[in-house]
Amino acid sequence: MLCCVVYFDPATLKQLDHQHQVYKQESAPKGQIIRLDFRNSFHIEYKEECKFDFLEIRDGQYGFSNLIGKYCGRTFPPEITSKERYLWLHFHSDESIEYQGFTAVYEFIDRNRDAPSTDLNCTIEKDGFEGFINSTDVPQEIRETVIRNKIPLDCMWRIQVQDKWKIQVTFLNFKLSKPNDCEVNFLDIFPEQTVMPMRVKNFCGSAGEGITSDSNILHMRFYAEQIAINSTFSILFTAFRDRGSGGCLEGEYDCEDATCIDGDLRCNGRSNCKFLWDEEGCKTGTDGQKEHMIIIITVFGLILGGMVITFLVNCIRKIMHDQKIIRVSL
Repeated sequence: MLCCVVYFDPATLKQLDHQHQVYKQESAPKGQIIRLDFRNSFHIEYKEECKFDFLEIRDGQYGFSNLIGKYCGRTFPPEITSKERYLWLHFHSDESIEYQGFTAVYEFIDRNRDAPSTDLNCTIEKDGFEGFINSTDVPQEIRETVIRNKIPLDCMWRIQVQDKWKIQVTFLNFKLSKPNDCEVNFLDIFPEQTVMPMRVKNFCGSAGEGITSDSNILHMRFYAEQIAINSTFSILFTAFRDRGSGGCLEGEYDCEDATCIDGDLRCNGRSNCKFLWDEEGCKTGTDGQKEHMIIIITVFGLILGGMVITFLVNCIRKIMHDQKIIRVSL
């Protein structure tokens, strides 16, 4: 069944997007795939290797998914069928000559049920003023599917905090099963768009390092072949905003590095400020236990001291009483 029409033209694009590019993800219902067909017109500025204006199509949800093709000129691309539920489209146009653009239609068709599915749909959403990205977030049924079908584990965490805030990432633990084997296991960090040229960081060694985002959205992709699916990591993310000339607001904490975090993160046992000031001078659980222990020892000492004094008083009275009896007897 015919579903929808995709239409792009450079003139409209330049009005809508100052970077002259649009990213679009098409998704089919579960159990179906996408067939994309170009019709009526296809005219994008031609240049060798499509360096300037182009349409890029990838087989998957993201800008790093397998490349199907990069198209420009006047030749219609072939009919394209996705392997799973998603297609990712990127249309880019420079500031020079404008051409007609293109029109395409797509439909959803049933996938071959006999073919093993690689559609894990392993997408995990995170938000709030702080939170954790853990390897244990991956549902057990997805791990079982990976093992059963002998396919890689490929999961995406999407972190979104409130508008005009940013995200700080701190690694608490990072242990890949195959460190320094960057084809077998890695953790990638992307901004709002998951295209490889925009990738913020790639971690495939024995340690991760903290980063900060430029916007309120970050993506983290964990990829592991079968031999590396037992890799472990734990990452703390914290929402912060630039302090600016107005300073931190009521209900916020000043990290003393030109940033503000939510005030409830102060003294929570986790270092949410880059330079750890939010935990400076806080009473930890250990401190509280020490105070309780001191109180218990003090009370016990007072009780013991009282018992000793009572015992000594009784002894003195007994001695004085015995001496009195001896004098009377004499």
